[in-house]
Amino acid sequence: MLTTVTGEVINDKLEALSEKVGIPLQLVADQGSDVKKGIKLSSKNMKILSIPGYYPPNGVVFKASVEENERYLSFANQCSATVRSLQQTALHFLKPPAQRTSTWLNVARPVEWAQRVLAYQAAGDFTAVDPTYVFDVEAYRLVEDKVDQGSSRLLMKLWDGKVIYPDRASFSSAVCGCIGEEAFAKYGEIICEAADKGRLIFRKNWAG
Repeated sequence: MLTTVTGEVINDKLEALSEKVGIPLQLVADQGSDVKKGIKLSSKNMKILSIPGYYPPNGVVFKASVEENERYLSFANQCSATVRSLQQTALHFLKPPAQRTSTWLNVARPVEWAQRVLAYQAAGDFTAVDPTYVFDVEAYRLVEDKVDQGSSRLLMKLWDGKVIYPDRASFSSAVCGCIGEEAFAKYGEIICEAADKGRLIFRKNWAG
């Protein structure tokens, strides 16, 4: 399997093939720039008839159905923008795969990637992004209107952006000790989600 494909590589493969089976009389190939260049290079030394215009059938069908579909084109553009925005960040492992929309090949890959991201979001485990919890002003504002007044006042004791809890268990223990077991049973999930740094980073990059 080729990992790098250039015109020179195609030329080398055609020459090697010619040495084994003889000079090809005719080539049917797509219009990829690498293939066209390779055939052109080979044709300087060998008389090869090249027939253009062949594309993988699935690619043809897909191209016809989406090349003017604004929703898909917007999705493809956002995928490209997402690749750039996630480079060198904690979310780099979630970046979309490389696309080859010019030839409409591997079109399923970005769709499958999007489905995996949605499944990742639904699972609610963002420890791979950042496992820590911080109950700062931003976290407090996310919960102050979602808990009763008594719990809201008690939670202000935890309001400290400099205190970093290494994981959910340690943060849950601190919250439970602050507002009590009964209130924690009722509001614990909401509070933990608000202080989850991994979740916050994910949401900021995939708003909505």
